[in-house]
Amino acid sequence: MDLFIRGITLISQICGVFAACLIGASVVIVCEMVFIRYVLNENTIWQTDFVTFSIVAATFIGSPYLLLSRGHVNVDVLPIYLGQEGRYRLHPC
Repeated sequence: MDLFIRGITLISQICGVFAACLIGASVVIVCEMVFIRYVLNENTIWQTDFVTFSIVAATFIGSPYLLLSRGHVNVDVLPIYLGQEGRYRLHPC
């Protein structure tokens, strides 16, 4: 079981690095796209699609690393509007 957990941890870390590389590549491509459009006054064909798909892919591919690092995006609108009694009932403990 320990080998399985180490394997999953390694795969999650690799996914995190790959997602970070996709985001970095997207930033570079956007800078290149701005340069080509506004300085060289040329068309950009593939850059917008690459950036869109790579950001979406980085979101999904990076999610195992997010879970590994115990990161979480909270949306706590409902508990704020429920008040103290509602928050107490929603709390799992």
